[in-house]
Amino acid sequence: MDNKENKKLISYSLSGIKSNRFNFSTPKGKFVVEEVKIDYTINPTIKYNIEEDLIFIIINVIAKINDTEEIILDSENTFIYHAKDLKTFMEPLEDTKSWKFKDQKDEGLIVTILGISISTLRGILYEKSRGTILELKLIPIVNPSIFIKTENK
Repeated sequence: MDNKENKKLISYSLSGIKSNRFNFSTPKGKFVVEEVKIDYTINPTIKYNIEEDLIFIIINVIAKINDTEEIILDSENTFIYHAKDLKTFMEPLEDTKSWKFKDQKDEGLIVTILGISISTLRGILYEKSRGTILELKLIPIVNPSIFIKTENK
């Protein structure tokens, strides 16, 4: 028998998706779609409802025309995940309004669900932007770990 601690895994599921905001405007002026460069700002926020075992991934996306800085998309979506027995994996920070994982290795869950959320959001934005410039200029594929801050990075 080995001495390794029996590690409990976090069980999670996607409970819902809420589109909080979707504002799109057609770019002003004439342009050639293939030549237009779109700059995207992707800003995820992570919140927890420990008592109800919920994790909220809120993703704001802004799309601007590179040359003119014109905002053509302002979107916010919330992805709600249920994580079984979340409180057993979390501990409050000093301010008691925020939480962190007890074991830094469990932060991989957040990277995973953030990746799922961003990928799903790409599909949602593709569907909502059919027939527009954004249909051909999707948000880029990103590594979700770039949005996660840890003490060891």
